[in-house]
Amino acid sequence: MKRLRTVRWILAGLSFALAAAYLVAEGRIADVASAAYRVQIIPSMLSVSLGATLFWLVITMVYGRLYCATVCPVGTLLDLLPRVRGMLSRKSPKFRYRKPHKCRYYFLIAYAVSLAAGLAIVPALLEPWNIFGNMLSPGRMSISTALARLGLGATAGIAAGVVSFVALAAAAIMSGREFCNTVCPVGSLLGIVGMTAGYRIELDPDRCVACMKCEEACPAGCIRIAERRVDDSRCVRCMECVARCPEGAIRYQSVRNRAATPMMRHAGGR
Repeated sequence: MKRLRTVRWILAGLSFALAAAYLVAEGRIADVASAAYRVQIIPSMLSVSLGATLFWLVITMVYGRLYCATVCPVGTLLDLLPRVRGMLSRKSPKFRYRKPHKCRYYFLIAYAVSLAAGLAIVPALLEPWNIFGNMLSPGRMSISTALARLGLGATAGIAAGVVSFVALAAAAIMSGREFCNTVCPVGSLLGIVGMTAGYRIELDPDRCVACMKCEEACPAGCIRIAERRVDDSRCVRCMECVARCPEGAIRYQSVRNRAATPMMRHAGGR
């Protein structure tokens, strides 16, 4: 099970590097790296071909939000930043369970309405691929077009990229993947689609010793040890909890766990 985290990081790192190369490089390198662009949900949705979008929707229905764990460059950046802080302070980042916010649906609705109305500025600031592009290549991304319509120049686009990075860095260090589950429209959409995914993170109450390591490792803040519960709609399938659990009490599987002893049933039902 711990190998799942390693595989996830390899895929995420490769996708992140290709996405950065596509946005920054020119010529043949950008052509090869364009695969990172073609597998993104929103670019696929807005293009003639919906293949990538349909593919990820099906994957999410079966396996959960693997897109957020492996392909989304902003998601990978949000995972990396707390680790950088941890290396500088020599302390591993620790998270806690956070209640879900209803405002994630408001952001999703605002994003959909803006797309329908042709208001490019909102998608340019909320959609993860655009945000990543704003930070690495603001002159080529939709933020520049949106700002140009408002009478603002390239300098404003660069400023927007800097602000995006600072805001994401602060959010990642303080709350991990909270952006993915509160602001990001792609994350909110996939959270809805993946609520009843076939494969999910399951916690075995009979093996759990409440050491809190899985909850502290969860950047999405979706594990509630006191209730022996994982909020699957917010789980980004980062596999950190699976790798950290010393008892093997939390696993990625299709089988649903149930408490086997009366004592654990009572503890889990509080």
